[in-house]
Amino acid sequence: MKPYRIIKDYYPSPVFKAKMEESIKGLQGSVENLPGMKIMNSLPKPVNFQQLFDSFVAFISQQQNGYKWDGTVRRGEAEPILDGELKQTECGAFAGALVALAQAPPPFGLGLPKSDVTKEPYYGRDKGGFVSLHPAGGILGLHPNVNAMGGHALGGEGLYFWDSHKVVKYQNRFYDVMYDTTYPRLEDMALYHVLDNQNAVSLEQFTYYQVEPTQVHVAGGIVYGRKGYWFKKGLDSRYAGPSESMPF
Repeated sequence: MKPYRIIKDYYPSPVFKAKMEESIKGLQGSVENLPGMKIMNSLPKPVNFQQLFDSFVAFISQQQNGYKWDGTVRRGEAEPILDGELKQTECGAFAGALVALAQAPPPFGLGLPKSDVTKEPYYGRDKGGFVSLHPAGGILGLHPNVNAMGGHALGGEGLYFWDSHKVVKYQNRFYDVMYDTTYPRLEDMALYHVLDNQNAVSLEQFTYYQVEPTQVHVAGGIVYGRKGYWFKKGLDSRYAGPSESMPF
């Protein structure tokens, strides 16, 4: 049993100290070599949550550390990431690992109250998913899954069609460890809101999803809330869009 898993299971119960000491004694080598401790030891003292977020993102983003997004590892646990037992998992586990570091008692974390830092899922405004900007080079091995049409991706970035995405809430702001950014509102992570799934249309080998963009850049300015765009999903789970017509 590793320290961060022990912290999750026993902190702040009266037996926490004994269980932690038992766990440390059973480790091969020093706890300083655990990913969670490496992140904590890289921080200045005293440390705030923004610094923890920055250091966590930097650590998992370093190619030599070997972290990868893997959507097949559904509901992956967060603590094994910090204990050095898990490197390939989905976004919820990476977000959960940041939460675990924020809540763990010093020197293993910031010791913030559990009610202050939470993992928050976002399924899109209408619970049908959403499309976000996504770096063309990918994040943690996760590449854009949309064949963007008509140059709608902005700034040379790609697009990603999410069924759901998980971020961390702290002091009424949302921290996204995958995209290394923050949002004042959950919906701000979406470039296109997928309308209610009841609007999905299946034709031949494709399913079409109607979306409403949060903003559309046009000549002479920005038009907000414009409707009538579509994305399509093929049998290979790849998407294409947006398009002003359906089918395409």
